[in-house]
Amino acid sequence: MREEAGDREGAESLARQAADHGNTHREYNQLRPWQLLHVLWPNGLDSDGTPTPPWQPLEPSPP
Repeated sequence: MREEAGDREGAESLARQAADHGNTHREYNQLRPWQLLHVLWPNGLDSDGTPTPPWQPLEPSPP
């Protein structure tokens, strides 16, 4: 999202921070910053910076 908004430097910095936290796989190093973020946090991040859990369908209401 940062790269799409024109903040390429910020996107690369964030991707480097993510990589510094233990993702040293070669295929991660070949990804563009936005691709890496999608791999690490496929559901995005909450406003407090924690990973967003996958969405769950709501239980239907009883009639």
